[in-house]
Amino acid sequence: MVGFEDQAQSKEQKTARERALKEGKLAPEIFDKSFVETPKAFYAGLEKHFDAAVAASPHSAKPASRNSARLGRVSGDSVKG
Repeated sequence: MVGFEDQAQSKEQKTARERALKEGKLAPEIFDKSFVETPKAFYAGLEKHFDAAVAASPHSAKPASRNSARLGRVSGDSVKG
C-alpha cells in the first residue's frame, strides 16, 4: 500500500513510497483527485449495473453477507459446508 506523500516522514518511508510508485502502485493523491473529478452519475450508473447483475445471478438472491452461511468453509483445496 502506498501512503500519502505528506505522511512519509522518515527516509525509509519515503524510499518505500517511491519504490511502490515505481512498481506501478497508485498514489493515493491521484486516486483522490480522480475520484473527486469523476461525475457522480458515473458511480450511480455503476451501482445500477451491479444491482442488475446481482438480480440476474441465480446464486445471489441476497447480499453476499447474508448468503455466507450456505457457501461453506474453504479448507486447503477442498470445500466443506
